[in-house]
Amino acid sequence: MKKIIVFLLVIIMVMVLVMVGILSNTEQDIGPYSHQYWEEWLQQHDRISVCSHCAQIAVYRNLVPRRTGFYRCFIDCKR
Repeated sequence: MKKIIVFLLVIIMVMVLVMVGILSNTEQDIGPYSHQYWEEWLQQHDRISVCSHCAQIAVYRNLVPRRTGFYRCFIDCKR
């Protein structure tokens, strides 16, 4: 009977550890390398911007302004 109780306690502890691991991974995008961090960084550095079509970071001089207000990198963008 003691073996069954110990076995159930071990299973419960493993499940709790797995749940804690899953919950801690959901906040991973808030860190210093999150998407929001890079967007704010790009706005502060006007020589670098993001291609509106392929969403790749490119040097500002490699981006061509479009009439719609978006930028397009003419080196990498295939669209």
